Amino acid sequence: MKEQMLQNASRAAKTALDEAHYSITDMLGNWLVLLLAGLGLSIAVNQFLGGLLLALAMAGVARRADPNRGRGIGVTTAFTAAVLSIVAAMTVEAMSWPVPLPLVMGVVGFFSRNLVSIAVRFGSRVEERQDELIDRVVDSVVPGEDDK
Repeated sequence: MKEQMLQNASRAAKTALDEAHYSITDMLGNWLVLLLAGLGLSIAVNQFLGGLLLALAMAGVARRADPNRGRGIGVTTAFTAAVLSIVAAMTVEAMSWPVPLPLVMGVVGFFSRNLVSIAVRFGSRVEERQDELIDRVVDSVVPGEDDK
């Protein structure tokens, strides 16, 4: 009787472990789908991963082709390419453009360094002229004595 109870408990524990394993693997398989849904992307996981890997590869090609940079792909370059390619995918999805997302993500990954450079230069120019820009905005919204 005691052996029978131990065997039943063992089978129950094994069954519970198997069910827990399946639910964990299901959850791990679906986390990327949940992430894509959270980002507002309704594309297949394989297209997203393909586009992301293509963006990273193209960023590495662009970095390798630049004589002023080192070899390989740096962490900053990879992170920039990944973030900008995801933003590009979100933009293409929102605008409903009829282009393949992996292609867009790859192109954005290739030009990611240039896009960041342009954004940094634009930010510097805005910072240099911030007093003038703020005065213009305030004058257009609230006309005052300066307009006389």
